[in-house]
Amino acid sequence: MEAEAFRVAEVLMSKRPNDPKAIHVAALCNSQLHKTTEAQKLWLKCIDLSPKTETFYLNVAANALYRGETELALDTLQKAIANGLESADITHHIGLALSKLGEDEKAVEVLKKAVQKQPTLAGHWMLLGQSELKLNRLEDAKTSLNKAVGLGVHNRAVYLALLNTSARLGDKVAANVYREKIEESGDQSVSDGREHFRANSERDAKRVLVTVLGEASVVYRDVNMLESAEHTALRLLALEPNNYGTCVFLSELYRSRDMPAEELAARQRMLEINPSELVNHLQAARIWSDAGNPKRCEAAIKVVTTLAPERALGYAAMAEFLVSQGLFKRAEWYAEQALERERSPGGLKLLETIRKASGQEAEAK
Repeated sequence: MEAEAFRVAEVLMSKRPNDPKAIHVAALCNSQLHKTTEAQKLWLKCIDLSPKTETFYLNVAANALYRGETELALDTLQKAIANGLESADITHHIGLALSKLGEDEKAVEVLKKAVQKQPTLAGHWMLLGQSELKLNRLEDAKTSLNKAVGLGVHNRAVYLALLNTSARLGDKVAANVYREKIEESGDQSVSDGREHFRANSERDAKRVLVTVLGEASVVYRDVNMLESAEHTALRLLALEPNNYGTCVFLSELYRSRDMPAEELAARQRMLEINPSELVNHLQAARIWSDAGNPKRCEAAIKVVTTLAPERALGYAAMAEFLVSQGLFKRAEWYAEQALERERSPGGLKLLETIRKASGQEAEAK
């Protein structure tokens, strides 16, 4: 699967050698397979080709931090800001880089401004608390770290920081609570280490291939290379048959290419994955109608009224379909049912149309 991932990335780059999005896919592939030197070269090329794309700067910075090249990470992020790309992610990574360089005073200053601007971002609070802990600002660290936990961070790192903070503050009860949480988050032992490694390797390789295929299919679609987009997405779906996002991608691709049979297959797969998704039933009904199969169309719409009997959606759709078939008496009943559930100008207009068509001028008026 690793070899296939590289092959997909290489083919995409050969077809789009100067497209930063294509190069980004290759960089992503290299990065996730731990070829970080090559990934860094590719993302730097992406920045040269598209200096206003924030993702490329963030990826260079994250890759550099992983490699221990903290100054390169900081320099890259500062270039992003110089290009007008200041954001929450950029700020977070600057704080992280400053902290790794031992410049915790500057990190705290940056992160305090960040949490003032975006107080609901848990990652900012966690990083701020860790930097405050390094500066021995224990009460501040406790407040920031608890804020991160309150916003949904429940990982080993935040509990370790809270353990250290509590221990230094002399709060033994809290320290024991966090010690227990750290133990609970520990890795489970595996009897056969080789099997565990093999399973992880295979799972990681599949994850990388799925990521590369997904990114590549979007690039192909965006540059109107639709055959390649379809082929790449279908390969992804073969690897992950329950990948709902890929089914959506394919259904939209087939609709744009006027391929109703293929779109219907994609929609039906979506319904197998999520049978309660009302819009997919209506889209399937549309395809059956366009294909000249009114009975299958009506059956698909009826599913909507069954799944959501309290909503107007299915009844309105059925009324419109029956109007298109000239079945005004039946259409009137469904239009009335829709209006009982949701009184709207559109619903009233539909009922007016039906009554006019069936000769009920006074009622229409």
